[in-house]
Amino acid sequence: MLCDVCHDTIQRAIRRWNGVRKSPGQKSYDPQQPHHRSLKSFYASLFTDCHICNLFCARLSPWARNLILTRLATRSALGYEGAKLGKGDYVPLCTEIELLPREWNEDESKRQPKNFWLDVRLDEDHMNFQFKVEDPKAEAIEARFILDGESMRLAGKGIINTKSLEVLSLARKWMSDCTNNHEKCCSISLETTWCPTRLLDLEPDALSPDSIRLIETGKTIPNGRYMTLSHCWGKVNHLTLTKATYNSLRDGISVFRLRQLFQDAIYTVRSLGCRYLWIDALCIFQDKDDLSDWRREAPCMQDVYANSLCNISALDAPDGFHSFFHTRDPKSIFPQIVRVPTDNECGNETERDSFILHDHDIWRREVSEAILHTRAWVVQERILAPRILHLGTQQILWECAEKNSSEMYPDGLPSCIPSESPKSLITTTVGEITAAYHSWCDIVETYTKCNLTFPGDKLIACAGLAKKIGRLLKDDYIAGLWRDSLEFHLLWTVATTDFSNLRDIGDITRPAEYRAPSWSWASLDGPISLQSDLKGDLLATVEQVSINYVTEDKYGAIRSAELHLKGVLKLIQIMEPYFPQSSSIGLTWRMHIWTGASNEEPDLHVRFKLDVMQSDFREENLNCSLFIMPIAKQSSMTTSGRTVIIRCLMLQVHDRVEGIYRRIGVASLNVNENNQAKLEDVLQQTDRETKIGFPCVEQRDGKYSIKII
Repeated sequence: MLCDVCHDTIQRAIRRWNGVRKSPGQKSYDPQQPHHRSLKSFYASLFTDCHICNLFCARLSPWARNLILTRLATRSALGYEGAKLGKGDYVPLCTEIELLPREWNEDESKRQPKNFWLDVRLDEDHMNFQFKVEDPKAEAIEARFILDGESMRLAGKGIINTKSLEVLSLARKWMSDCTNNHEKCCSISLETTWCPTRLLDLEPDALSPDSIRLIETGKTIPNGRYMTLSHCWGKVNHLTLTKATYNSLRDGISVFRLRQLFQDAIYTVRSLGCRYLWIDALCIFQDKDDLSDWRREAPCMQDVYANSLCNISALDAPDGFHSFFHTRDPKSIFPQIVRVPTDNECGNETERDSFILHDHDIWRREVSEAILHTRAWVVQERILAPRILHLGTQQILWECAEKNSSEMYPDGLPSCIPSESPKSLITTTVGEITAAYHSWCDIVETYTKCNLTFPGDKLIACAGLAKKIGRLLKDDYIAGLWRDSLEFHLLWTVATTDFSNLRDIGDITRPAEYRAPSWSWASLDGPISLQSDLKGDLLATVEQVSINYVTEDKYGAIRSAELHLKGVLKLIQIMEPYFPQSSSIGLTWRMHIWTGASNEEPDLHVRFKLDVMQSDFREENLNCSLFIMPIAKQSSMTTSGRTVIIRCLMLQVHDRVEGIYRRIGVASLNVNENNQAKLEDVLQQTDRETKIGFPCVEQRDGKYSIKII
């Protein structure tokens, strides 16, 4: 339902829009409409179960919600229309609604009044500003809806609990429709005979109907397909497969000995008519003193999910002791219907237009931002599984290659609701080389935003996706990069919006325990941008790559690696920041490039990103241990004319005698194309540089060969 304020505001906004649309020559339309004018009004709407106001409240940060619903609520009830924050700033307590047509057309006759954006936000000039005073990280507080005049089939009646057989029967219908009718999904063979090494057999025993047992598929051939489970492990100990528990699991145990989440998964799989289930914790040995089984099984992980019938996704259970079934208000899964009076030519109200109020962010909030999808392992589980049943806090949802659905929209989400699946990140067509490279860059960006319980799994947890891309590229996999594009991909960066973006110290870290060379993005913890659109003329060449793997799997863990790179070296100094009080990376640091010329200009226009934040570089500058090596260049038109952009690796000497370096970041130099002298200073070794000599493996033809580890 909607509160009176929301309903009246929407009606008023649409009627104003209709008035503009029907008036020849009139184009003026104010999209912003007053909404709740006081906290008392907003607070009261929450108790009427207003769909819009409650979703808007859910968008508030915990700090903001506490401010509104507790500390300020009392004052508003006493008659105050505003309240003072700790810093003495007076805050007007008001919200506004903005209503705009989703398809605006300057031609009045073609304007469609049946489809609108509806944004609800705090007053931008007041409330939002004050929140950011108290919480600098606070983002714009806004809830977005869509008013859709098109008809569609919506959910029937709501069920109070997602464990209901009626709810799961919908999931069974989705799966049947997918396996029988979806062309994209049916291209995956349903007759596959591949099975994981072990499975849980869920067929009830006649004597123990609540029992399950672990089977070795090499000895006991499964009679049917299997499903998988994606879940959060949590930090609490629980029953897992170990040498000590193997016999009891093989002989059969009661499901009630398992943690609640596993019980829920078993109930769900049985309800969907499937007999077998694969759960990592119960199908791979978890002995901490013997990782041999895990090392054998980890390289097969992509096959486990890719060959499953369906993956069960426990979206918001933080650990195994939480259920992924939830009790909810049945009304919460119904889209709201808004009816707006329509005036006839005489100005009399004759009928009402009906609009469906869609929650624009429902898929993002329920699925994409779920706790489960902060786990790095789940990225490949979600992409590789042919179909997924998501168990959310408010409803169950379906995801496959052809359709995304939910209880609210059982026939598929409307196109106006963004529900992009990471399955779209990966191309499946052999020969689409460029698309495959782009896919890998997108996967790395998504993957590195997620967390790993064991940081050493960085390369292992995405190995399945890498193998899939590798089959398309027919290229050698090099510690998270690809050989044919290696020079360009060495220029990956930490994922900030631009070179001058301010970031807190510690956002990006390099773990103490080795897992990848410094030239690989896998050596860092934190979001990475592996740019797919880099191009231009190469200025350096990878001569050789040597990698020592932990196992025989070249997509797996690395023990050591080194890369031989040949190019021009330039000694640099990184100077004090312009604003030393800021913990920043980028333009606030100054870089001086030493070319050895007697009349050197003080600084080029240099932008750079460090891989890991560092407080100062005095020791490195004193020891002359910082260098850049130009990797690629390209021309670009700017306001000052044609500019040559030179992209470089930033390096620090690790071993002067052996000519070994470590990567510390990337730099971008802009030089006017007409300034040939400066271009030559940067792109060539000067006589003075050659005479002095820099740490290297070999110096030949005006270039240095170095090792990077």
